[in-house]
Amino acid sequence: MLSLNYTRGFSETTYHYYRKERQILPGRPPRTIYSIIDTTRTGRMPGQAAHVFNMTIGFDYRGFSARLSYLYQSDIASWVNPREPLNDVFVGPYSRFDLSVRQKIGTGMELYANFNNLNNRPDEQYTGQNTQDPDYSFTRRYLPTKNSTAIRSTSDSAIDSEAQLPGR
Repeated sequence: MLSLNYTRGFSETTYHYYRKERQILPGRPPRTIYSIIDTTRTGRMPGQAAHVFNMTIGFDYRGFSARLSYLYQSDIASWVNPREPLNDVFVGPYSRFDLSVRQKIGTGMELYANFNNLNNRPDEQYTGQNTQDPDYSFTRRYLPTKNSTAIRSTSDSAIDSEAQLPGR
């Protein structure tokens, strides 16, 4: 079994903000006039990746099932500063591998294991438009992975039993 999916997103929105300007008029005494100017800037929509790619390779044989999945997501804007693009916050590009294995045991039971983020890829977050610029801010965060193993009944009336794997 092979499954491929690619999505190309184009997201842009207009952010409104107010700018205060000060003008000093000559004369004796000089006068100061303040003006509030309604203005906008265009920027990326938060939470929208430009590229998302998923691939799954699977194998099924006599009650045994295995799936290896890959996910790639380009960077996303996580917060947008309406006034200053250099203060926008982004989550960097992300890719990970997941594995799911299942084995049917007798009638109505199965043993399964799910392993997420096998490559232990962290989320990377940065502030600023250009990651090549030495003035941008960068943080790296490892998200907790939830791996699970369990034996469960496949009948509708049973309750799933799940235990977290040690070490993750």
